[in-house]
Amino acid sequence: MPSREKSPVIPYDASKRNEVSRRLAVRTSLPSMKPFALYFILLGLALPSCDVGFAPAPLAMQSRDGASSTPDPVADSPSTDSPTPPTPGTPPSSGTTFKALWSGKHPQADEWTADAQASLANFGDALLAGPTDVTDFCPRFSRLGTNERIDFFVQFIAAMTKYESSFNPALRFTETSMGNDPVTGVQVQSEGLMQLSYVDELNYRAVVPAGACDFDFQGDKRYTIKDLRRSILDPKKNLTCAIAILNRQVERYNKLAVSSGAYWAVIKTDRSTNKLPEIKAITKALPFCQ
Repeated sequence: MPSREKSPVIPYDASKRNEVSRRLAVRTSLPSMKPFALYFILLGLALPSCDVGFAPAPLAMQSRDGASSTPDPVADSPSTDSPTPPTPGTPPSSGTTFKALWSGKHPQADEWTADAQASLANFGDALLAGPTDVTDFCPRFSRLGTNERIDFFVQFIAAMTKYESSFNPALRFTETSMGNDPVTGVQVQSEGLMQLSYVDELNYRAVVPAGACDFDFQGDKRYTIKDLRRSILDPKKNLTCAIAILNRQVERYNKLAVSSGAYWAVIKTDRSTNKLPEIKAITKALPFCQ
Protein backbone atom coordinates (compact mmCIF):
# COMPACT_ATOMS: atom_id res chain seq x y z
CA MET A 1 0.00 0.00 0.00
CA PRO A 2 1.55 3.37 -0.96
CA SER A 3 2.35 5.60 1.99
CA ARG A 4 1.41 9.25 2.08
CA GLU A 5 2.38 12.43 3.84
CA LYS A 6 0.56 15.25 5.53
CA SER A 7 0.19 18.48 3.58
CA PRO A 8 0.28 21.98 5.11
CA VAL A 9 -3.10 23.52 5.68
CA ILE A 10 -4.07 26.74 3.86
CA PRO A 11 -7.38 28.56 4.55
CA TYR A 12 -10.23 27.59 2.27
CA ASP A 13 -11.68 30.16 -0.12
CA ALA A 14 -15.38 29.86 0.72
CA SER A 15 -16.39 32.04 -2.22
CA LYS A 16 -15.64 29.10 -4.53
CA ARG A 17 -17.87 26.63 -2.73
CA ASN A 18 -20.95 26.99 -4.92
CA GLU A 19 -19.21 27.97 -8.16
CA VAL A 20 -19.82 24.59 -9.79
CA SER A 21 -23.43 24.49 -8.60
CA ARG A 22 -24.01 27.87 -10.23
CA ARG A 23 -22.26 26.74 -13.39
CA LEU A 24 -24.24 23.49 -13.51
CA ALA A 25 -27.59 25.23 -12.91
CA VAL A 26 -29.83 25.56 -15.95
CA ARG A 27 -31.21 29.05 -16.07
CA THR A 28 -34.65 29.18 -17.58
CA SER A 29 -37.30 31.86 -17.26
CA LEU A 30 -40.66 32.65 -18.72
CA PRO A 31 -40.85 35.49 -21.28
CA SER A 32 -41.94 38.88 -20.04
CA MET A 33 -45.74 39.18 -20.01
CA LYS A 34 -45.99 42.97 -20.15
CA PRO A 35 -46.13 43.46 -23.97
CA PHE A 36 -48.59 40.58 -24.33
CA ALA A 37 -50.79 41.89 -21.52
CA LEU A 38 -51.01 45.36 -23.11
CA TYR A 39 -51.81 43.82 -26.50
CA PHE A 40 -54.66 41.75 -25.18
CA ILE A 41 -56.04 44.59 -23.05
CA LEU A 42 -56.27 46.74 -26.18
CA LEU A 43 -57.70 43.83 -28.15
CA GLY A 44 -60.28 43.26 -25.44
CA LEU A 45 -61.35 46.90 -25.64
CA ALA A 46 -61.70 46.66 -29.40
CA LEU A 47 -63.54 43.31 -29.32
CA PRO A 48 -65.54 43.20 -26.04
CA SER A 49 -67.37 40.05 -27.10
CA CYS A 50 -64.14 38.01 -27.38
CA ASP A 51 -62.67 36.12 -24.46
CA VAL A 52 -58.96 36.34 -25.15
CA GLY A 53 -56.35 34.67 -22.91
CA PHE A 54 -52.68 33.75 -23.01
CA ALA A 55 -50.94 30.84 -21.35
CA PRO A 56 -47.33 30.32 -22.34
CA ALA A 57 -46.22 26.72 -22.66
CA PRO A 58 -43.88 25.64 -19.84
CA LEU A 59 -40.24 25.42 -20.79
CA ALA A 60 -38.52 22.03 -20.61
CA MET A 61 -35.26 21.49 -18.74
CA GLN A 62 -32.94 18.56 -19.27
CA SER A 63 -31.72 16.79 -16.16
CA ARG A 64 -28.38 15.02 -15.87
CA ASP A 65 -29.85 11.72 -17.13
CA GLY A 66 -31.36 13.41 -20.18
CA ALA A 67 -34.98 13.33 -19.02
CA SER A 68 -37.12 16.42 -19.42
CA SER A 69 -38.93 18.11 -16.57
CA THR A 70 -41.11 21.19 -16.19
CA PRO A 71 -39.49 24.01 -14.21
CA ASP A 72 -40.99 25.45 -11.06
CA PRO A 73 -41.98 29.05 -12.01
CA VAL A 74 -40.73 30.28 -8.62
CA ALA A 75 -37.51 28.26 -8.45
CA ASP A 76 -36.70 29.14 -12.05
CA SER A 77 -37.39 32.87 -11.89
CA PRO A 78 -34.91 35.07 -13.79
CA SER A 79 -31.52 35.45 -12.14
CA THR A 80 -29.81 38.81 -11.74
CA ASP A 81 -26.48 37.11 -12.52
CA SER A 82 -25.15 37.13 -16.05
CA PRO A 83 -25.71 33.71 -17.60
CA THR A 84 -22.64 31.52 -18.01
CA PRO A 85 -21.99 30.45 -21.61
CA PRO A 86 -22.64 26.74 -22.09
CA THR A 87 -19.61 24.49 -21.90
CA PRO A 88 -18.76 23.06 -25.33
CA GLY A 89 -19.04 19.34 -25.71
CA THR A 90 -21.43 16.47 -26.18
CA PRO A 91 -24.95 16.93 -24.73
CA PRO A 92 -25.88 14.74 -21.73
CA SER A 93 -26.60 11.15 -22.71
CA SER A 94 -30.20 9.98 -22.53
CA GLY A 95 -30.61 7.57 -19.65
CA THR A 96 -27.22 5.85 -19.94
CA THR A 97 -25.16 5.16 -16.83
CA PHE A 98 -21.42 5.75 -16.85
CA LYS A 99 -19.51 2.58 -16.04
CA ALA A 100 -16.36 3.43 -14.13
CA LEU A 101 -13.32 1.21 -13.65
CA TRP A 102 -14.72 -0.25 -10.44
CA SER A 103 -18.03 -1.32 -12.02
CA GLY A 104 -18.49 -5.03 -11.50
CA LYS A 105 -15.70 -5.17 -8.90
CA HIS A 106 -18.08 -4.72 -5.96
CA PRO A 107 -21.88 -5.11 -5.55
CA GLN A 108 -22.26 -1.40 -4.70
CA ALA A 109 -19.77 -0.10 -7.27
CA ASP A 110 -22.38 1.69 -9.39
CA GLU A 111 -23.53 3.48 -6.24
CA TRP A 112 -19.95 4.68 -5.79
CA THR A 113 -20.14 6.16 -9.29
CA ALA A 114 -23.31 8.09 -8.45
CA ASP A 115 -21.82 9.25 -5.13
CA ALA A 116 -18.61 10.42 -6.83
CA GLN A 117 -20.58 12.26 -9.53
CA ALA A 118 -22.58 14.12 -6.88
CA SER A 119 -19.47 14.95 -4.85
CA LEU A 120 -17.66 16.29 -7.90
CA ALA A 121 -20.62 18.52 -8.73
CA ASN A 122 -20.66 19.86 -5.15
CA PHE A 123 -16.98 19.96 -4.20
CA GLY A 124 -15.00 19.68 -7.44
CA ASP A 125 -15.05 23.17 -8.92
CA ALA A 126 -11.26 23.42 -9.38
CA LEU A 127 -11.09 19.91 -10.82
CA LEU A 128 -13.86 20.53 -13.35
CA ALA A 129 -12.30 23.83 -14.42
CA GLY A 130 -9.32 21.83 -15.67
CA PRO A 131 -5.88 21.58 -13.99
CA THR A 132 -2.96 22.55 -16.23
CA ASP A 133 -1.83 18.93 -16.64
CA VAL A 134 -5.28 17.41 -17.20
CA THR A 135 -4.60 16.79 -20.90
CA ASP A 136 -1.90 14.32 -19.84
CA PHE A 137 -4.79 12.21 -18.58
CA CYS A 138 -7.48 13.20 -21.11
CA PRO A 139 -6.24 14.91 -24.30
CA ARG A 140 -9.71 16.18 -25.26
CA PHE A 141 -10.64 17.52 -21.81
CA SER A 142 -11.03 21.13 -22.99
CA ARG A 143 -13.71 20.01 -25.47
CA LEU A 144 -15.76 18.07 -22.93
CA GLY A 145 -19.10 19.15 -21.52
CA THR A 146 -19.69 19.29 -17.77
CA ASN A 147 -21.13 15.78 -17.52
CA GLU A 148 -18.20 14.26 -19.38
CA ARG A 149 -15.74 16.16 -17.19
CA ILE A 150 -17.45 14.74 -14.12
CA ASP A 151 -17.31 11.23 -15.57
CA PHE A 152 -13.63 11.67 -16.43
CA PHE A 153 -12.86 12.50 -12.81
CA VAL A 154 -14.96 9.60 -11.58
CA GLN A 155 -12.68 7.38 -13.68
CA PHE A 156 -9.60 9.21 -12.36
CA ILE A 157 -10.75 8.59 -8.78
CA ALA A 158 -11.62 4.97 -9.58
CA ALA A 159 -8.14 4.47 -11.05
CA MET A 160 -6.57 5.87 -7.89
CA THR A 161 -8.81 3.59 -5.83
CA LYS A 162 -7.52 0.57 -7.74
CA TYR A 163 -4.02 1.24 -6.45
CA GLU A 164 -4.96 2.63 -3.04
CA SER A 165 -7.37 -0.07 -1.87
CA SER A 166 -7.94 -2.57 -4.72
CA PHE A 167 -11.60 -1.47 -4.60
CA ASN A 168 -11.91 -2.84 -1.05
CA PRO A 169 -13.95 -0.33 1.02
CA ALA A 170 -12.98 -2.05 4.29
CA LEU A 171 -9.20 -2.02 3.74
CA ARG A 172 -7.01 -0.65 6.59
CA PHE A 173 -3.32 0.17 6.43
CA THR A 174 -1.07 1.24 9.33
CA GLU A 175 0.99 4.33 8.50
CA THR A 176 4.16 3.53 10.46
CA SER A 177 5.86 6.85 9.65
CA MET A 178 3.05 9.21 10.63
CA GLY A 179 2.86 8.82 14.41
CA ASN A 180 -0.36 8.73 16.41
CA ASP A 181 -3.67 10.02 15.15
CA PRO A 182 -4.76 12.76 17.61
CA VAL A 183 -8.38 11.72 17.12
CA THR A 184 -7.98 8.02 17.86
CA GLY A 185 -4.90 8.20 20.07
CA VAL A 186 -3.24 5.30 18.24
CA GLN A 187 -1.03 4.90 15.15
CA VAL A 188 -2.51 6.59 12.08
CA GLN A 189 -4.60 4.18 10.02
CA SER A 190 -5.45 4.77 6.37
CA GLU A 191 -8.89 3.33 5.70
CA GLY A 192 -11.50 2.80 3.03
CA LEU A 193 -11.56 3.18 -0.73
CA MET A 194 -9.26 6.19 -0.80
CA GLN A 195 -7.26 5.34 2.35
CA LEU A 196 -8.20 8.29 4.56
CA SER A 197 -7.68 8.84 8.30
CA TYR A 198 -9.75 10.30 11.10
CA VAL A 199 -7.17 13.07 11.52
CA ASP A 200 -8.06 14.32 8.04
CA GLU A 201 -11.28 15.76 9.43
CA LEU A 202 -9.14 17.99 11.68
CA ASN A 203 -6.42 18.75 9.14
CA TYR A 204 -8.79 19.77 6.37
CA ARG A 205 -11.68 21.23 8.36
CA ALA A 206 -10.65 24.81 7.60
CA VAL A 207 -9.79 24.30 3.93
CA VAL A 208 -12.57 22.18 2.46
CA PRO A 209 -16.32 22.86 2.47
CA ALA A 210 -18.20 22.06 5.67
CA GLY A 211 -19.34 18.45 5.80
CA ALA A 212 -16.98 17.22 3.09
CA CYS A 213 -14.91 15.16 5.55
CA ASP A 214 -17.69 14.02 7.86
CA PHE A 215 -16.04 11.36 10.05
CA ASP A 216 -17.30 10.48 13.52
CA PHE A 217 -14.78 8.43 15.49
CA GLN A 218 -16.84 8.34 18.69
CA GLY A 219 -19.94 7.19 16.86
CA ASP A 220 -17.93 4.60 14.94
CA LYS A 221 -16.91 2.84 18.15
CA ARG A 222 -20.24 1.00 18.19
CA TYR A 223 -19.28 -0.95 15.05
CA THR A 224 -16.67 -3.61 14.38
CA ILE A 225 -13.47 -2.52 12.68
CA LYS A 226 -14.49 -3.72 9.20
CA ASP A 227 -18.12 -2.59 9.37
CA LEU A 228 -18.93 -0.29 6.46
CA ARG A 229 -21.32 1.62 8.72
CA ARG A 230 -18.24 3.23 10.24
CA SER A 231 -18.20 6.73 8.81
CA ILE A 232 -14.63 6.53 7.56
CA LEU A 233 -15.36 3.29 5.67
CA ASP A 234 -18.69 4.47 4.28
CA PRO A 235 -17.86 4.69 0.55
CA LYS A 236 -19.91 7.84 0.03
CA LYS A 237 -18.24 9.71 2.90
CA ASN A 238 -14.81 8.37 2.01
CA LEU A 239 -15.08 9.39 -1.64
CA THR A 240 -16.58 12.79 -0.81
CA CYS A 241 -13.71 13.67 1.52
CA ALA A 242 -11.13 12.42 -0.99
CA ILE A 243 -12.62 14.51 -3.79
CA ALA A 244 -12.61 17.61 -1.57
CA ILE A 245 -8.94 16.99 -0.67
CA LEU A 246 -7.96 16.46 -4.32
CA ASN A 247 -9.88 19.59 -5.30
CA ARG A 248 -7.94 21.51 -2.62
CA GLN A 249 -4.67 20.24 -4.11
CA VAL A 250 -5.69 21.58 -7.53
CA GLU A 251 -6.71 24.91 -5.99
CA ARG A 252 -3.18 25.26 -4.58
CA TYR A 253 -1.04 23.83 -7.38
CA ASN A 254 -3.39 23.66 -10.41
CA LYS A 255 -2.08 20.15 -11.13
CA LEU A 256 -3.18 16.56 -10.60
CA ALA A 257 0.37 15.20 -10.46
CA VAL A 258 2.73 17.10 -8.16
CA SER A 259 6.13 16.51 -6.58
CA SER A 260 5.02 17.72 -3.15
CA GLY A 261 1.72 18.55 -1.52
CA ALA A 262 -0.12 15.49 -2.79
CA TYR A 263 -2.07 13.48 -0.24
CA TRP A 264 -1.60 10.21 -2.16
CA ALA A 265 1.76 8.78 -3.21
CA VAL A 266 0.22 7.27 -6.34
CA ILE A 267 0.02 10.76 -7.93
CA LYS A 268 3.36 12.13 -6.65
CA THR A 269 5.80 12.68 -9.49
CA ASP A 270 8.90 12.14 -7.35
CA ARG A 271 7.88 8.77 -5.90
CA SER A 272 8.96 5.50 -7.44
CA THR A 273 5.71 4.06 -6.10
CA ASN A 274 3.54 6.44 -8.10
CA LYS A 275 1.02 4.96 -10.51
CA LEU A 276 0.81 7.88 -12.90
CA PRO A 277 1.54 5.90 -16.10
CA GLU A 278 -1.13 3.35 -15.17
CA ILE A 279 -3.70 6.01 -14.21
CA LYS A 280 -3.06 7.93 -17.45
CA ALA A 281 -3.55 4.76 -19.50
CA ILE A 282 -6.87 4.10 -17.76
CA THR A 283 -8.28 7.60 -18.24
CA LYS A 284 -6.98 8.07 -21.78
CA ALA A 285 -8.89 4.94 -22.76
CA LEU A 286 -12.20 6.72 -22.15
CA PRO A 287 -13.91 7.19 -25.55
CA PHE A 288 -14.57 10.87 -24.99
CA CYS A 289 -10.91 11.47 -24.11
CA GLN A 290 -9.60 10.02 -27.38
